[in-house]
Amino acid sequence: MIQCEPNSLFQLQTNLIDMKVDMAVSATIDRVVDQIRNLKDEMGGLRHEMHAEFFALGNRVTAIETKLGMVTETRKAVFDRVMDYIFKTVWTLSAVILPYLVYVVFQFARILK
Repeated sequence: MIQCEPNSLFQLQTNLIDMKVDMAVSATIDRVVDQIRNLKDEMGGLRHEMHAEFFALGNRVTAIETKLGMVTETRKAVFDRVMDYIFKTVWTLSAVILPYLVYVVFQFARILK
C-alpha cells in the first residue's frame, strides 16, 4: 500500500482544484473571445450597411438640394419677370395718362382765361 503524507494529499487536491478552475476559466474566456469576435464581425457588416445607407442618403440629399435650388431659381425668375411686367405696365400707363392729364389741365386753364 502507498503511504501519503497529509500535506502532499492536500497539495494534490489543491493543485487539482486549481487546474479545474483554470480549465473552467479558460473555457469561459475562450467563449467570451469568440463572442467578441462574432460581435466584431457583425459590427463590420453593420458598418458597411450603414456606410451604404449614408451614401444613399447623401445622394438623396444632393438630389433634394438640387431640386430646391431649381425651385428657388424658378421662383426668382418668375418674380423677376412679374416685376418687369409691373414696371412696363406702370411706365406705359404713365406714358398714356400723363399726356392726357396735361391736355385736361391746359383745357381747364384755357376755359378759365
